[in-house]
Amino acid sequence: SRFMDFVVIGDGEEVIIYILESLARFRSGSGDRSSFLNEISGLDGVYIPSHYEYYYFGNGSIEKIDPPVKVKKAMISDLDSFNVVTRPVIPNIRPVHDRYAVEIMRGCGRGCRFCQAGFIYRPVRYRNADKLITQSLEGLGNTGYDEISFLSLSTSDYRELKKLIKGVSDSAKGEKLSISLPSMRLDSFGMGIAELVQQGRKTGLTFAPEAGSQRMRDIINKNITENEIMECVDSAFKKGWEKMKLYFMIGFPGETEEDILEIARLLKRIASRARDVMPGSSRRKFNMNVSINVFNPKPFTPFQWSPQEELESLKYKFGIILHNVPQKYINISWSDPERSNLECALSRGDTRLGKVIEDAWKNGARFDNWTDMFKRDAWLDSFRKNNIDMGYYTTREYDVDEILPWDIVDIGIKKETMLSGYRKALKMMGVGQ
Repeated sequence: SRFMDFVVIGDGEEVIIYILESLARFRSGSGDRSSFLNEISGLDGVYIPSHYEYYYFGNGSIEKIDPPVKVKKAMISDLDSFNVVTRPVIPNIRPVHDRYAVEIMRGCGRGCRFCQAGFIYRPVRYRNADKLITQSLEGLGNTGYDEISFLSLSTSDYRELKKLIKGVSDSAKGEKLSISLPSMRLDSFGMGIAELVQQGRKTGLTFAPEAGSQRMRDIINKNITENEIMECVDSAFKKGWEKMKLYFMIGFPGETEEDILEIARLLKRIASRARDVMPGSSRRKFNMNVSINVFNPKPFTPFQWSPQEELESLKYKFGIILHNVPQKYINISWSDPERSNLECALSRGDTRLGKVIEDAWKNGARFDNWTDMFKRDAWLDSFRKNNIDMGYYTTREYDVDEILPWDIVDIGIKKETMLSGYRKALKMMGVGQ
């Protein structure tokens, strides 16, 4: 709010057209900046910071937001009314994801309690498979790529995935086309999908168990079982895959040391199962990349009231995993708890953090998501300079009755729904609120 004249919240495809039309009139001399902002303020999704005032209590919590008018997120109900981009910009250097990307659906109905994207992109909307096949082939022809990625928050939940894969593969005119399926659900990836995808180069599979123990997966509402995980491993590695990437988090509410040890144990069992079902000649190529991140209680999730775990405790938990996971076959990367701590403060921050960001920038903070560029001291100095305790936004459990900074935004899901999910999780932990 300190730096932006306006922000568009939600789906941008439609609202951006109206904004650009209004901006063109403004620049042609038919109005001033204020009239332009007033004109677009009536559009869904447009948040204009200068139209709102935040008032604070002495303890730092928000007393009120004036006016108490929510910004309704912009949303397009029919994704097919906007085609996928078939002529994307091709970089002149090789990017990390060097392939043609196609969004096949938007939203996710799974309801994992930590996942912001799963809530803010609702409702779930699917693109038409026949149109996707046509547009995908056009995009492949325009770009020259031999690999395509079908993108969504949960790709295997796309209802016509098999039809889409087969349609694109069969129409590739005999070329060796590789199909990448990121964000696969462990409970919905089966032999049928594995057989369809195996025709091309196997680029690796990505799954997110998130937690090692069933207890923890139940608390975060990641409704998959270890049996489903192992069935997925069987399907993939029997069909010739040699590598897999897995995502986990640590620091979830209610997490114990035993839950952390279960991550290490699960990784060992997955590696053992994969090597057991792989063809003998492929076992030496087996590789499992594991990414472990720190839980960040994000806005618009049932865990938005939860505290982030203390830094020393997080570092201790990382140590447990590294000590108990065999280095052979399994490569582990993890997020820096100190950088995650700052991320949490910014993601749960309010209007006062604008000055903190500006002062940190003036003090040399630039590309801070790069490990070697992270300047924690610059950020800590900026928080101190502005008399703000970072822990107020990170390790503090927010009161369920307090006004949250992001309450100004209406994402289409009631706050009471989020609170119900939070209370269910607390009940599973044996905590009442």
